[in-house]
Amino acid sequence: MAIPQIEIKSQVIKSSTKAIETVCNDIFAKKTVPTCKKCGEQHWPFHPCAGREKNETNESREQPVSGIILKTIPSPAEKFTPTCKMCGKKHWPLDPSCTGNKRTKAEAKMAKAEAKAERRAKAEAERKARAEAKARAKAERKAKAEAKAHARAEREAKAEIERIARAEAEEKTRAYCEALARAEEKANTEARARAKAEEKAQAEAEKRARVEAEAQEKVKSYAEQITKVKAEAAEMIAKSRAEAAETIAAVKSESEERARAYADSITGAEARFRAETEERAGTYATAIKEAEARVEAEARLRAEAEREAQSEAKTRAEAEEKTRAYCEALARAEEKANTEA
Repeated sequence: MAIPQIEIKSQVIKSSTKAIETVCNDIFAKKTVPTCKKCGEQHWPFHPCAGREKNETNESREQPVSGIILKTIPSPAEKFTPTCKMCGKKHWPLDPSCTGNKRTKAEAKMAKAEAKAERRAKAEAERKARAEAKARAKAERKAKAEAKAHARAEREAKAEIERIARAEAEEKTRAYCEALARAEEKANTEARARAKAEEKAQAEAEKRARVEAEAQEKVKSYAEQITKVKAEAAEMIAKSRAEAAETIAAVKSESEERARAYADSITGAEARFRAETEERAGTYATAIKEAEARVEAEARLRAEAEREAQSEAKTRAEAEEKTRAYCEALARAEEKANTEA
């Protein structure tokens, strides 16, 4: 009874393996967890579930083999779940929950990355150490050079300050001496100018006294002359007034005659001017009408010329468009002929 049972189990396992491989390939391609047809839950194949145990119990009741009904009893070996050597957990092969292979690869990759990072860090540390040593040596040389330059600059600055102070002192002394000499010269000049001004003021005072005396004499003489002139002027004014009255009377009569003659001449001139003005106004009105007629004619001619120019431009544009279209058609025909040839 054991041999038929083993053969049946091997056939079932082979067919199940092919089906499982197909299902697994589809599942891995879709990356979804399948739904078990035995228990109705989502899990991977070969997962121990209640539906599997129920199915195994039903299968173990009666199985026909060559017309013989075999009664099988489930053994403890059928419920065995292997232990994974990668992750150390119990599951069937190809179970995606296994992290052993992934963990091993990740650990190897991490170890490789750590080694590479360690080598890189070591090389970087050595490079930094060499760079720091080089920079330190360069900084020491620079500090020594700067110290020497600073000392030299201090000596030069001190010497320059002393030279400037000495030059300033000499310049101040020379300026003081020059200012003192100028002050003495100015005092002497002012004394001479004061003496000269006093002499000039005394001379002007004497001259002013002489001028005042002469002016008083002249004023006295001028007063006498003015009195004499006033008397002569009064006499001349009286005589002139009499002559002026006579002249005014004669001029008045002559002016009246001239005014009458001028009024007559103005009346005649106004009549002539009025006639000439009316004649000129008629001439101007005729000329204005003729000018307005010429302007209207020129406006009409200009409008007709603009319309003709627009029509000519439109005709020229249409001709250019037709010429361009003809040239394009000719070019396409030549290109087509060349292509066919």
